[in-house]
Amino acid sequence: MARPALSQTKLLEIALRCAEVLAQTGTGATTAQLVAASGMSERTFFRYFPTKAECVRPVLEHGLNEFVANVAGIVPTPGTHQSLRALIQSAFVRAYQTEALAHGTQFLATLLDASAYRRLWLEINDNTITKLEAPLAKLLGEAPNSLTVTVAAQEATMLAVATITHMVRTGETIERAAAQVGEILSNSPLNRIVAV
Repeated sequence: MARPALSQTKLLEIALRCAEVLAQTGTGATTAQLVAASGMSERTFFRYFPTKAECVRPVLEHGLNEFVANVAGIVPTPGTHQSLRALIQSAFVRAYQTEALAHGTQFLATLLDASAYRRLWLEINDNTITKLEAPLAKLLGEAPNSLTVTVAAQEATMLAVATITHMVRTGETIERAAAQVGEILSNSPLNRIVAV
């Protein structure tokens, strides 16, 4: 009789234990350490996670799904004037004040430093862009396949990526890093006139 597949909740629990190992040991975490943290046999581990890096996919996807859900839940308050960027920034901060950040910036540094984890993170960022298009189209009152929505989804994802990168490099809190990145994006460096 085949074993029942693990639930998303169970996979997230396992991934969080693996993330804790990465937070403690960084890029030097061994397969054996991750397998031990998972509580599975090595064979079962690789059945669910085809590569070592895949063991943290549920954590990253959880953050992505929380971010997208928060963006989809944005309801601008009547009579107030708040930029969509500020609302997206707040949605991102709320999403990533979850388990993924409980392990600190060392786990996030692993995503940036080790190529296998970085590839996974970049793939999930691409998925974020796609998943943000529908809620952003609704907020912007645009067609989901419009160029405006495409750019908005990419900019929202860039805010997330730049915030995490800034946190890792500087040790800033997520709130402060997101505010600093949001401020720079609101005065887009690409709008500057440069001497040629």
